[in-house]
Amino acid sequence: MKITGRIKELIITAGGENVAPLIIEDNFKDQCSIASNIMVVGEQQRFLTALITLKAEANPSTGVPTNKLTNESVAFLKDIGVDVKTTEEAIASEKLKKFIEEAW
Repeated sequence: MKITGRIKELIITAGGENVAPLIIEDNFKDQCSIASNIMVVGEQQRFLTALITLKAEANPSTGVPTNKLTNESVAFLKDIGVDVKTTEEAIASEKLKKFIEEAW
């Protein structure tokens, strides 16, 4: 999947609230440097949701990301008390989920 841009610059929630997702995305990436991408969605929904991808190593021959986190990501996670090396381990980590919720 490749994200190339967004159709609208404002999300209007089911409650009628106008939200600029770019501000949320930029603030999250500032607090969580291991996020390679984040996309906030929630048009006509009661709450916002974010799709977050972590920085992972790419296969040198194909350029396709692997499940192995970059050294920068592993070091950042160790600093916050999360000892993981793959995306699967990161997804399963309750400490990381808590960190992301607080950064969000």
